[in-house]
Amino acid sequence: FEPAASRRAFRLAMSDYGARVALPPLLRHMRREAPGIDLEISYASRSGMIAGVADGQLDLALSVFGETPADIRRAVLFLEDFVCAADAGQGVPSTLQAYLARPHVLVAAGPDQRAAEVDAALARLGHARRVAVRLPHWTA
Repeated sequence: FEPAASRRAFRLAMSDYGARVALPPLLRHMRREAPGIDLEISYASRSGMIAGVADGQLDLALSVFGETPADIRRAVLFLEDFVCAADAGQGVPSTLQAYLARPHVLVAAGPDQRAAEVDAALARLGHARRVAVRLPHWTA
């Protein structure tokens, strides 16, 4: 594979957040090193991304993945921390109980995504939160 001489398109799946974080530096690098390569970006649930890579419909998927099939290669691109965004009029909750008493937002690409990393962490502590709003994208 000769990136500088290649003339093809790669199919990638990622969230709007993934596109915001990963695409700008990737595109700058590609314009220098592989100017003939094009990208086709799509959006899917995590299970949809895994299925797309497994069946060859996608060349690459960028997301937060738990378990993936053994035949799919994966790598950690970067690590992030959780943050809590709160209604300015209510202030930041200072205890777990105050946090759990508030309504929450869940970003989930599809209806098959019922829990998020936050929910898994809470479940390990024996707690659950009320998801009052489900969104399919991060930018909102």
